[in-house]
Amino acid sequence: MKISNLKIGSRLGITFALIFVLLGAIAMLSIANMKAMNLEARTLVDSEFVKMRLAYTALDNARASMSRLSGIVAATENKSDSTARDRLVATTGKFDAALKKLEPMLAGTEAGNLYRKIKLSRNLYVASCEKVLDLIKKNQREESSLVAFCVAGFCRRSAQLCGFSGKDV
Repeated sequence: MKISNLKIGSRLGITFALIFVLLGAIAMLSIANMKAMNLEARTLVDSEFVKMRLAYTALDNARASMSRLSGIVAATENKSDSTARDRLVATTGKFDAALKKLEPMLAGTEAGNLYRKIKLSRNLYVASCEKVLDLIKKNQREESSLVAFCVAGFCRRSAQLCGFSGKDV
């Protein structure tokens, strides 16, 4: 039986049936691909977005604590020092908390190495903050100013003032 022997109605019916079969196959393939895309999007939202949010939280609070430290150094009244110190402790605690939550989420050697560098920078920063506060208590404002404004770049001079050796930095 040849297609040319079939009536026009039968040919049209077969053609429409083939079109519907192709349409169904395309729809099934599209649905399967959309499910895969949805899983990838869910992974991004559930995992990667959380990591990014924690990293930005840590960064924002580190910047805020730098601002607080600058405020402490610039302040001349002990009354405002107390409030700024409390805020410094709070923001430092917030970036520590964000880093602590972020650590178990990181996988791979590169992420581990990067996290170790971040922790080293954090330790240097916190030690510098403590040094600045100690210098202010001793009424050595000029020296505290040098350390505080150097902290933002984690410079070697600040590291030396805080007792870190060259291999630590």
